[in-house]
Amino acid sequence: MGQPPLYARGPLQVERADGDYSPVEIAVRVGLGLQSLPR
Repeated sequence: MGQPPLYARGPLQVERADGDYSPVEIAVRVGLGLQSLPR
């Protein structure tokens, strides 16, 4: 039984004017040192 592919809803953006980041974008930003994890 195969699993269907999971496609991104849009291109990855690590800089957004509105600051509305997806969880994946937040993880990438944290990994790059652009932000810290929210508390």
